[in-house]
Amino acid sequence: MSIQNRYIDKLQRYIESEYGLHVYAEKLAKESTTLWIYKDSYMLEIIQNLPYKPETVFDHWVLGKIFGYSDEAIGKCLRSQ
Repeated sequence: MSIQNRYIDKLQRYIESEYGLHVYAEKLAKESTTLWIYKDSYMLEIIQNLPYKPETVFDHWVLGKIFGYSDEAIGKCLRSQ
């Protein structure tokens, strides 16, 4: 999700303390940051290596997986393109 930079620190502390989840902030633009919220610590490396502009079937599949879509749903999306 995209968040204004001025809210990042407070929101990050809240999510980590209240829900026990991990937060990764990636600067998006001068005024905003993309905030990734995830449960398992190994996900950070995956998030940091995601394709920015998906072009291949693999790119679309891995993005679908990280957002929780099933193989069937990803396949349906790919076939419709």
